Amino acid sequence: MRDLWRRPALLHKFKTFSQRLTQPAVMIAALILVLGNPSAAVPHSSSVNLTSLGSPQNAPEGGAPTPNPVPTPPPVQQPVPVELISASATDWPMYRHNPNHTGNNASAVLVNQSTAGDLRESWRRNVGGLVTSSAALVGESVFIGSHDMSLYSLNSKTGAIKWAFRTSGTVESSPAFSAGDGTNPSRVFFTSSDRSLYAVNAATGKLLWRKADDYSVSSPVVSNGSRYADSRLYVGTKSGKLNAYDFDGNLVWSYATEGEIEASPTLARVQGSDVVIVGSSDTYVYCILAGARTPQLAWRVKTGGKVSSTAAFSDNLVFVGSSDSYMYALNAVTGAQHWKYQTQGPITSSPAVQEAEAGGYAQVYFGSQDGSVYAVRSDTGAQIWSTPFVGPIISSPALGGEVLYIGASKGVFALNASSGTHLWSAPLSRTVNSSPSLSQDMLVVGSADSNVYCFRIPSLAPVSAQPEALGSVPPPTTQGK
Repeated sequence: MRDLWRRPALLHKFKTFSQRLTQPAVMIAALILVLGNPSAAVPHSSSVNLTSLGSPQNAPEGGAPTPNPVPTPPPVQQPVPVELISASATDWPMYRHNPNHTGNNASAVLVNQSTAGDLRESWRRNVGGLVTSSAALVGESVFIGSHDMSLYSLNSKTGAIKWAFRTSGTVESSPAFSAGDGTNPSRVFFTSSDRSLYAVNAATGKLLWRKADDYSVSSPVVSNGSRYADSRLYVGTKSGKLNAYDFDGNLVWSYATEGEIEASPTLARVQGSDVVIVGSSDTYVYCILAGARTPQLAWRVKTGGKVSSTAAFSDNLVFVGSSDSYMYALNAVTGAQHWKYQTQGPITSSPAVQEAEAGGYAQVYFGSQDGSVYAVRSDTGAQIWSTPFVGPIISSPALGGEVLYIGASKGVFALNASSGTHLWSAPLSRTVNSSPSLSQDMLVVGSADSNVYCFRIPSLAPVSAQPEALGSVPPPTTQGK
């Protein structure tokens, strides 16, 4: 190296080369040489992402590096369509028709006292096990449970099975339907004797969620924010708890009674507050303030027996039966007894309530295990009429306009709501403990003969409706685990 300083020509060439390093073209060439050996240019402790700089090794011979292609942006995620089932005011979306459990579909007026005699079987569907569940009728769907451990969705025009969801226990309770929105699908809630509460997609039958907590025969009731403060689901358990859930299956609160809850909870607005009313086998009727995160007892009233009848709420009165043979009318604000009416047998049937005309009184209809169906005044409890049947009445009456429908021993019947006289009947091979459900032009009921029956007036029936003979039950398409 010392020889370099002794030879002026070589020293001149070295200085010239050093000066050229500052020129742009030479700097670019030097940068390429450095990138060709990146490990010599970047310390190991650096976090530089080398992949963003390109790959000069891939450059064509004698050419510039080939840049990486511009990355393709990820596709825009489109919202997944939500399955919805259209509902209308003429439907019967839950047990006893509405959250007040009045058992009265005022829109079901196409069948009246003059035309009830023209009702005919439109279709029947064998569901593989006796049916004590009552149907929810929504649009062109019939949702109903069976002792074959499944919940079914049937086509309301033909009775064809749309889907079946199998549980691990009998489905004795009645399903409750909730309309969806742009985010959530339409849902059906129900309980099973496998000790579970289920939520399934109403359109597809796919499981949305399941909660295990000693559930069995209590039918869920749903509220929505348009009428009540919160959208919630209420249901009772065999261990005596009244549970409140949001529609995603999160437990909001739980209230413990001292007996089993077989009845469906009833919702009401009392003096501006949301309340839940339910009976228990501990002989009490409970009224619980429902709006808070913690349940609060508003009142409870003792009867003389087990209460498995579902209460009906109308005009600030609560109507509920007891196994002590009485039908009670209670003040919804205080729980004070307004009146009680005695039959000759336990009352497990749930009452139906006719809307009162201006200045008049409503009529309350119910069955008794003494074998009779009764109509009494809502204001005094005075009897208006009673109609005897053969065998105990377990089924709960359904009111459509001026016609009252009831299941009884080996058949379903239509009565004149004003007088109790027979208008029509459909003899069946087994007892009907299921409660009738009504839409505008359709009567649906289940039977202990394992069939679900649909009755219509032929002139009002859809063109595609054809009676279907008994047959084997197709296997369920969806299973709960």
